[in-house]
Amino acid sequence: LDIRVVGVRAIGPQGQVLAAVPAMVVSLSLRGMLHGMVAPTRLEILSPKVRVVRSPDGTFQLGLEGNGNVGDKAGEITERIITDLLAPPDRTRAMGYLREFRISDADLQIVDERLGTTWHAPKASVRISRDRKGLAGELAMSLDLSGETADVDAEIGFDRDAKKIDVGATFHNLDPSRLGAKNFPIPDLKGIALPLQGTITST
Repeated sequence: LDIRVVGVRAIGPQGQVLAAVPAMVVSLSLRGMLHGMVAPTRLEILSPKVRVVRSPDGTFQLGLEGNGNVGDKAGEITERIITDLLAPPDRTRAMGYLREFRISDADLQIVDERLGTTWHAPKASVRISRDRKGLAGELAMSLDLSGETADVDAEIGFDRDAKKIDVGATFHNLDPSRLGAKNFPIPDLKGIALPLQGTITST
């Protein structure tokens, strides 16, 4: 059962807005309903504006459209969702039915206070899902580099038992000189004005 909700807000105990998004889709478990439980199997946030800030100390904060300042509770809510996905399925808890979390067609801004630069991806999507080993994730975004668009796709896998993370990424039309203009921490990029494409993997 899929339900589309518009103008979603998460409200705290004091009536404060913890997170707000323009629209989202919630898929509910029919099995959970038979047991008297409203249990989501999939959560998808649609077309939000997302702001990620890396502080000088290396910590990250997340803000969603409608929340005002970036230091709100959106990051904590997202962290709770990922924690629920990391745990094995639990039919005694509503969130124990959750299998997938998505952010689709987001306008993403990344502010790196350590490097003193800002990145903008006018189109970005993220999918995180539970699998038999742990978590599987996908990221697709079109990164605006001073007027040129670079496409970046990444996959990540987390093995719960082995405590191991596998990461793979592909990129197209990535101009190193424009990364250099963004203070990207690799030397001598400003003089390389040649669009690149390739694949990076890491374990």
